Amino acid sequence: MSALADEWHQFRADAPGERFGHHYDRACHSSKGARIARLVIGIALIAIGIALLVLPGPGLLVTLFGVALLSAQSKWLAHGLDRAEVWVRRVWRRFRGHA
Repeated sequence: MSALADEWHQFRADAPGERFGHHYDRACHSSKGARIARLVIGIALIAIGIALLVLPGPGLLVTLFGVALLSAQSKWLAHGLDRAEVWVRRVWRRFRGHA
């Protein structure tokens, strides 16, 4: 469990726009079992999140967690999430400035 906590702390410490890329780089050095577990849990979270989009529950949030886990398997996905994080933060700052 401490490895998971360490990964979370490293992820949070990374700068926005670089988090998911660094997460991918760290995951490349993890064991095959850990990579398979991330893949299976990520796919399961996406499936559950999609179901929760039509059922009561936090479907979008669960889906995003699943996509974040899958970003450890795909450099392309990690890069896309880094770009999306920067964009969302920019939009959020503008929204809060007008509120």
